[in-house]
Amino acid sequence: MTLEFPPFPGGVANYLAGFISGISADVHCLVSGDGEDEQGVTYTRLLSRFLWPRWLRGVFAILKSIKKEGPFDVIVISHVLPVGLMVLCASLLSSHVPRLVTICHGLDIATPRASAWKRFLVTRVLRKSELVICNSEYTKSILQAYGISDEKVVVVYPSLLALPEQVSFERGVPLMLLTIARLIPRKGIDSVLLALPAVVKQVPQVKYVIAGSGPDLLRLKKLAFSLGMDRYVWFAQEVDVNRKDSLLRSAHVFVMPARSQQGDVEGFGMVFLEAAAYGVPSVTSTEGGVVEAVEHEQSGVHVDSTNIERLSHVLITLLEQQEMRVAMGKYARERVEQKFTPSVTVKVFNDYLDTL
Repeated sequence: MTLEFPPFPGGVANYLAGFISGISADVHCLVSGDGEDEQGVTYTRLLSRFLWPRWLRGVFAILKSIKKEGPFDVIVISHVLPVGLMVLCASLLSSHVPRLVTICHGLDIATPRASAWKRFLVTRVLRKSELVICNSEYTKSILQAYGISDEKVVVVYPSLLALPEQVSFERGVPLMLLTIARLIPRKGIDSVLLALPAVVKQVPQVKYVIAGSGPDLLRLKKLAFSLGMDRYVWFAQEVDVNRKDSLLRSAHVFVMPARSQQGDVEGFGMVFLEAAAYGVPSVTSTEGGVVEAVEHEQSGVHVDSTNIERLSHVLITLLEQQEMRVAMGKYARERVEQKFTPSVTVKVFNDYLDTL
């Protein structure tokens, strides 16, 4: 049960798609949205436009789903708030109470810590959960604030449903830096733009492609112009699957030095796995779960996002040294193949199901 699932874009939706594909049991998805129902997936409105509290609509959606599809052995929820509240209330109104499993992504448990009431609600849902799944060891560390026992917490890393075929590790020119992200300050794209003048001075044939949209678009465009880098930067904005495939096949280095901002931090960074699948090494920060998504000096490099001089040096090195770049790209691809496929990442959850 989730608020985000394909075709909804983003890391959480893709994470859940990969997670569900690896489950060795019959699965039905209850998704908030207006998508078209298909086998095993029902799209419905879980949040009301008129009622308050808005999540009350989701309670009745659960009861309807249990009556139609159930009884279920387990309900797995993503978004501890408000979906967790929906399930707890539904359990009071139903004679059938399935086991509860909660998936945490990072921001969903980091932000509520600032509010005593929300922290109470999150704690309530987590303590009612028989199993808590985190997308990284970093996200697991956030749970310490809620006093949840480590014994019922497991890490299930993101996974890729399919890997691209016929990947070329030696790319042609022009040399391309690539970022694919929602354009918000914490993605660290402004740090890349600040580092770009030094990169261009050393590697004048470089191009920097920023794919994605968001509230930070105008500020980033103004920054690129003020730095005199607008001729080297292309804002691709929203890209479809085919365009994304083309960009990743052409990119030499993926860069996104994500940073923490007002408690919002990258819980893992699935886009780094996508880049790795195409044999593209990544440059990222030293904060949050990205240090698990990218293996330092193996599949990419970790850099302090505030150290612009160091960031520019790393980018120049990877752009100029093809042998190093190709070696990292090959390692990144092999790492994804070995560690980040559904059959590998979801095994710990399947082991849990086997005990029921």
